[in-house]
Amino acid sequence: MISKPPLVSVPSNEPPKKETNGAAMSFTWGEYLKQEGSQAAPKNYFVFTVEGYLALLRYEGYEDDSSHDFWCNLCNKDVHTVGWCGQQGIKLAPPRNIESRQTDWKTFLVNKLTGAKTLPDNFRRKIQDSLRCPFKKNMVLEVIDKYRVSRMRVGKISDVIGGRLRINYENTAGEHFWVHYSSELIHPVGWSIATGHEIEADDAYKNESSKIMQTNVYNHTYASPDLFRKTRAVSNSPDECFKAGMKLEAVDPLEMSRICPATIGKVLKNGYFMLSIDGSSAEDGSDWFCYHSTSALIFPINFCRLNNMPLSPPIGYRGEFDWEKYLKETNSVYAPNDLFRLMKDKTINQFKIGMKIEAVDLMAPHLVCVATIANVFDGLIRVHFDGWDDDYEQWIDCESTNIYPIGWCELVGYRLEPPKQAEQENEKKMSTDAELRQRVGVDYPPSVHKSNTQPISDVPFVLPTQYTSLNNTKLRPDIQTTEDEDIEGLPSHPSGALPSEDDTSTPNPYMKYLDDLLSTLGPRWRNYVIRGVFSAVMIGAFAKVISMGPLVVSLLVLIVQIKCFQEIINIGYIVYKSHNLPWFRTLSWYFLFTSNYYFYGESLIHYFGFMMNKNNFLQPFVSYHRMISFLLYTAGFVGFVLSLKKTYYLKQFTLFGYTHITLLILVTASHLMIQNICEGMIWLLFPVSLIIVNDIMAYMFGFFYGRTPLTKLSPKKTWEGFIGGGFSTIVFGFILAGILCRYQFFVCPLDYDEEKMMLSTECIPLPLFQLSTYSMPKPFSLFKRTLQLYPFQLHSILLSLFASSIGPFGGFFASGFKRAFRIKDFAATIPGHGGFVDRFDCQIIMAVFTNVWISTFARVASPNKLVQQVIALSDENREEFLRLLRHHFKF
Repeated sequence: MISKPPLVSVPSNEPPKKETNGAAMSFTWGEYLKQEGSQAAPKNYFVFTVEGYLALLRYEGYEDDSSHDFWCNLCNKDVHTVGWCGQQGIKLAPPRNIESRQTDWKTFLVNKLTGAKTLPDNFRRKIQDSLRCPFKKNMVLEVIDKYRVSRMRVGKISDVIGGRLRINYENTAGEHFWVHYSSELIHPVGWSIATGHEIEADDAYKNESSKIMQTNVYNHTYASPDLFRKTRAVSNSPDECFKAGMKLEAVDPLEMSRICPATIGKVLKNGYFMLSIDGSSAEDGSDWFCYHSTSALIFPINFCRLNNMPLSPPIGYRGEFDWEKYLKETNSVYAPNDLFRLMKDKTINQFKIGMKIEAVDLMAPHLVCVATIANVFDGLIRVHFDGWDDDYEQWIDCESTNIYPIGWCELVGYRLEPPKQAEQENEKKMSTDAELRQRVGVDYPPSVHKSNTQPISDVPFVLPTQYTSLNNTKLRPDIQTTEDEDIEGLPSHPSGALPSEDDTSTPNPYMKYLDDLLSTLGPRWRNYVIRGVFSAVMIGAFAKVISMGPLVVSLLVLIVQIKCFQEIINIGYIVYKSHNLPWFRTLSWYFLFTSNYYFYGESLIHYFGFMMNKNNFLQPFVSYHRMISFLLYTAGFVGFVLSLKKTYYLKQFTLFGYTHITLLILVTASHLMIQNICEGMIWLLFPVSLIIVNDIMAYMFGFFYGRTPLTKLSPKKTWEGFIGGGFSTIVFGFILAGILCRYQFFVCPLDYDEEKMMLSTECIPLPLFQLSTYSMPKPFSLFKRTLQLYPFQLHSILLSLFASSIGPFGGFFASGFKRAFRIKDFAATIPGHGGFVDRFDCQIIMAVFTNVWISTFARVASPNKLVQQVIALSDENREEFLRLLRHHFKF
């Protein structure tokens, strides 16, 4: 459902907590405003008494000296009204470095502060009052179905955090939805029946809600209409209402940088209607969105043309888009201009281009990011996320609950995602910040970098909401929670993984301990340490598995394949579940079983068929392996055809292809890995080690020296890392090849010892793995005439070149896939790394290349295997073979 990747993503289930260790801010608005030469969005826009929540302060006594000015959040607990120190019996003292400027500071301050304007005495109480939420736990309401957005479901509030409601879907264990209490995605009990909106509920609820609509009597467990955001009344006259089939322009709710042609699919009551985006709507209307007639995100036709704004034509539309032509082609009518809520009072939207704000990324609503007003028109503002491409910009209502003044995140203890370029400078600035704090005698407020925070919403989209501003004496009560996400492979901005449908897990206590242990580090260094620790753990575990022999290694390959398949297929499961398509997950796993049965059976028969044929039980499975495999697959194929559901054919065939492409990539690669193991453990250990070392060294070089981006698919990958990782991989590969060639355990093909009745890795090494003497070229022969090397070391150079130059493209491919589905990682299984696919994406193409390399340059005929195949023949076939052999060689 998502057309662009979120800029950050690792979900978590803990509520936000404020940082208490006093760590320096990794991002400071004051420095950023000065650096950018920008201004904050002032008070009128956020209904407060200052410009944003920050104020540029100067200590009394500095007079005209601005060198020690500093930014401070006025809601900080260390900011007090004038006279507070006297009331508390605390001495009011000047900064240490200007103590000598006055001989009588008491008189100086009395003269300066007498009659001065200050914060009201009830300032703290006003802040607390403005953050209160009218909703309570266990209240029942109606909430949008995140899997089928055209209908509502019954939900119960399970948690309230600063204006954010965690809503559990009724009769569905483990499924929940996070939303702000003023959102248009939630409604009181009975709203769906009153408006004619589709709702999934049992008959008892429908009867009860109908009764409530008639009596207007709500019990204490039902959320009543007075708790919800009020919508503007609209006319009921047929001539003044939207009608089904009317065309208009609208912000695409799933790609909010675009304004597109849209069609009203169904008109509801009370000014609501269902809207579909032309060219991308489902046949059955399951992705229609509910809008109110007064929405600021719908416009009359030609709105974009008249205001010099780009209009995105329907997907697949050919030629230049023209409304008059399009209406004729579709035999449609347009919605009259006077039906729309265009901004009448131009003073309401006083945002100006270039102003700085903190804004929610509506495609990943757990993120609040540093942002700039990129465009302003009527009741809309276009939000640009600093440091990111224009494609990520979003059109939103100027009165939306998803924009905040600078300093809001600090006020509520919410992580603020810094601009991409600012993140790279954070570590350098921290020492300078510390010096400045010591010099002026004040601590800047600490930033919040807690990783165990509560997600706002697990839904893969968020409809924009409108909000009526409070009066100028209150703060906006639109408190949200966030997820602290640090990303590799996706930009660290508005990159987690797709949340599991039934994710009710609690945070890992070991990760919480590690996070607390590293809390004094900046986010960049913290991720570096976590990534390093778990890299070492994985390398150690891999070494242990290698030491346990080929069978255990083969089992590991199978486990990794299954985990990778699970992560990828779960993404498709989101689509399946959203449309109630039958059997998708069951059939996907069934096809995985049949594919493994075929491929692994082929490998076993190829290498050990002679032994299996001797076993009366296994012999039929060898003889009829391909027929059995085909029949198993056919059963799944028939099951898929029987599962086809009218109106969902395209979705189901898309998922069918999705599953088979996944099988083609994963099962084929793992099958070839098993073949590589059978040719000798070195053919698995060596290429896997090359990819691991290249990944580590590219990360290290990029971390310390990276300046030049390599590809937009992975903005954190740099040319410096790519080149440094490649050189390191070649050197490492050459050394490792020389070490591995010394041991039969690594270089001998897998064989079955009939006497010992066990697999054997003993043999006379092939010439490829035996020391050879090479003459040095003339320029080098002056120093040494000959050089002893294993021939495999020469192979290692070319294998290393492939691993370091082409191998990373497996990662880029995976990054592109994640961006297509708007996920940061395939999972969050491995701290600092993501999921199994995130770690093994480069291994797939390397395994295939290694198998091709063996077949082309390394494999030699094996007389022993030929003898085993002859022995496996029947007596008659063996006699015929010997006769032909004698005839051919004439003996």
